[in-house]
Amino acid sequence: MADIYPRPSTLTRHNDTYPFIAPSHFTGKLKGKVALITGAGRGIGRATSLALAAAGTSVACLSRTASELETLEAEIKQTSNVPTLFLVRDVLSDPVQIISDIEKRLGPIDILVNNAGSSRFGPLYLEKNIDIWWHVQEVNVKAPMALIHACLPSMMKRGSGKIITLGSAAADNSFPFGTADGASKAALQKAHQCLDIEMRGTGIVFYCIHPGGTSTTTMGRGDGVNMEAMALPEVQRVGMNFAKTALTDTLALAADSIVFLAADERMEVFSGRYLDCCQNMEELLQNKDKILSEQLNMLSIKRL
Repeated sequence: MADIYPRPSTLTRHNDTYPFIAPSHFTGKLKGKVALITGAGRGIGRATSLALAAAGTSVACLSRTASELETLEAEIKQTSNVPTLFLVRDVLSDPVQIISDIEKRLGPIDILVNNAGSSRFGPLYLEKNIDIWWHVQEVNVKAPMALIHACLPSMMKRGSGKIITLGSAAADNSFPFGTADGASKAALQKAHQCLDIEMRGTGIVFYCIHPGGTSTTTMGRGDGVNMEAMALPEVQRVGMNFAKTALTDTLALAADSIVFLAADERMEVFSGRYLDCCQNMEELLQNKDKILSEQLNMLSIKRL
C-alpha cells in the first residue's frame, strides 16, 4: 500500500523517542520557565504537559474539557512539583485574556506550545456547509497566530521566547480530501518563516514542527471526517491508507521532541524552518551547514 503521506529523508527516522532527545538530559534545565500548552487535555498536548512539568517547567494547560484537565492536574501533581494552572478555555476565545490570566498566576510566558488543532477529511465538493471547512482554518491558523500575537510584546521586552507550533507534513504534501488540513498547515509554516525573518535579533525562536502521526489525531473526532463522504470507495481507500501508513508514531516522540526544542539552544539555528520530529535531531544538527546554505526545510515554490 503506497504511503499518501511521503516524507523522504536521508536522515534516520524514528517513530518513538530515542536517547538523544531523552528528557533526562534536561532535568532542571527549564526550571523557572513558564509554558502554555493548548489542547492539553489529551494526546500530544497531554503528553507534552507532563514532559515539560517533569523538566521543571511551570505549566499552564488549556483545554475545552474540564474532566480531562482534572485528571491531568492529578497526574502532574503526583509526578512533578511545579507551579501549575489549568484553564477551561477555547483557543478561539480571547487570547489576550488567556495570556493575562497566566501571567498573573505564573508569570510571563517563556514557551508557547500551540498544540490544539482541528481537521476535516473529505471532498470539498461534498461539503454542505463550508463553515465546517473554514473552522479548521480558524482553529489551526487564527488561534495559534492570535496567541503568538498576544505573547510577543512580553517576549520582546524580555528578549527571549520559544514558539513551538504543531504543523504537519500536510504542509508540503498534497493528497486528496485533505484541503482543509493542507491549507492550514502550509499557512502556519509560511507564517513562521516570515516571523523568523521579521523578528530576528529579538531573541525569540519560532519552530513549526511535524510531531509525527499518532492515533490521537483529531481526524475522526467531531467534524474531523465527512462521514457521508466515507460511503465513496475512493474516500474510504485514502482514509484507510492514511490511518495505516501515517498514524504510526508515539506520543513520547512528539512530547520529548518539544521538550528538546524548548531546552536545547543548539536548535535555535533552525528557527523558522520546518522540523520533522521523526527525523533524528542529532543528525539534523550534524547537517546544519547544508540545511542553512541550501535553504532546506523551507516551504517554497520551485520555478523554472
